[in-house]
Amino acid sequence: LPGRYLDVCCGTGDLTITLARMAGLGSKITGLDFSQNMLDIGVLRAARKKAKGKIAPENSVEFVQGDAQNLPFEKNTFNGAICSFGLRNLTDLQKGINEMARVVKPGSRVANLDLGHCTVPIFAPIFAAYFGKVVPIIGGILQNDRKAYTYLPESKNTYPKPDQISKMFEAAGLINVRHIPLALGTVALHIGTKV
Repeated sequence: LPGRYLDVCCGTGDLTITLARMAGLGSKITGLDFSQNMLDIGVLRAARKKAKGKIAPENSVEFVQGDAQNLPFEKNTFNGAICSFGLRNLTDLQKGINEMARVVKPGSRVANLDLGHCTVPIFAPIFAAYFGKVVPIIGGILQNDRKAYTYLPESKNTYPKPDQISKMFEAAGLINVRHIPLALGTVALHIGTKV
């Protein structure tokens, strides 16, 4: 549906651009991140996609520098908000969820996509070993940045389990909160609706 949508902790704009490609004609997609350097890359990438016709001319993409825990938008501004693999980076996760709930319109959805906790007994230790040991090595080889690929597995140990994230969504005043486990539970999608 056409509307105004927010991508929180958007980084270099992968999801922001995807939303702009998928949204109805006349939509405005806003990507927000704390890092201006990442946003600058997102601006260039979105401009290239638009020039190639990958984003409809009727849709617009903007990038805003800001704090996910204190969003620089009025309440009831957006038709939906999402945070993808960024909530874990906030010092106050509840405040980040509260802010997303604040800026969406009543009846709109808030979504969070992040790492889950694998519940398949035979797969859990295999995934833990792969994610903790192999991913940093691959990241070091392909991106020459092993440290960045070590952070994600380490942060998984302190990130709340899916049922706790569901409770945070409810504490933010969201209803019909759903947790959808993906990839054998290793990824968790949470969705809630603003009253």
